[in-house]
Amino acid sequence: MTNCTNCGAALIGKFCSNCGQKKFSPHDLTISKFILNFFEDFFKFDSNVFRSLQELLLKPGYLSLEYIKGRIASHVKPLKFFIFICIVVFFIGKLVSQNDYSFALEDLDFMKSKIELVTTKNGISKDIFIEKFNSNYFSKLPFFYLIAIIVFTLLLSLLFIKQKRVVAEHLVFSLHFYTACLVFSLMDSLLDSFFGAAYYIFFFIVPFFYLIIAIRNYYTKNIFFLIFSSLLMYVFYFLIQYYWIILTANLTVSFL
Repeated sequence: MTNCTNCGAALIGKFCSNCGQKKFSPHDLTISKFILNFFEDFFKFDSNVFRSLQELLLKPGYLSLEYIKGRIASHVKPLKFFIFICIVVFFIGKLVSQNDYSFALEDLDFMKSKIELVTTKNGISKDIFIEKFNSNYFSKLPFFYLIAIIVFTLLLSLLFIKQKRVVAEHLVFSLHFYTACLVFSLMDSLLDSFFGAAYYIFFFIVPFFYLIIAIRNYYTKNIFFLIFSSLLMYVFYFLIQYYWIILTANLTVSFL
């Protein structure tokens, strides 16, 4: 009987019953096997991503329910999924010319006057400020979402405290919600140059209806509590988004 090369446990069959690693042989060190293993791992992960992405967008709350029921192997794990989507959004976003400034700050008079004062004082054009704002806003978007996920999780824990769920269950829901929001932000980036209202649709309208359906599927079907909790959580979502925009603008102003 051979032993697993990874954990040393007795090996019966092709896979270790202790750690799950496939039986290793010198043949695995050939170039052809190395390339074959790479594509096997890639397409296995790829199929899980596409299935998980489809369920995330078309069945709000479904992935979270599946995870807490222990049905994990068929889907990408919540944190891993979030990080993967962050990477995809970051690299695709870098290829797309996006202007978040025009939709985020043009209607805020107090920020417009502050920006005009600072740009005049520093002798730079508004276009340069907009470029720096967009760069700061987009490059720090994953960090913003991580902070938002923590806040969202704590708020959900308080709102649904009577359901006696553990914090991790609210965290799973928050991760999936903000993963979907990242996908919506990517849609905004891709459609921004063709459709002027894309920012409002994918940052505010779509998340609102998505949140209602997700809460209904994951937390409660009581119509009154569903409306109340959805509106309350959306207000917090909106406020988090709003203050992130203001913070980004202030940071941009500070470093001019």
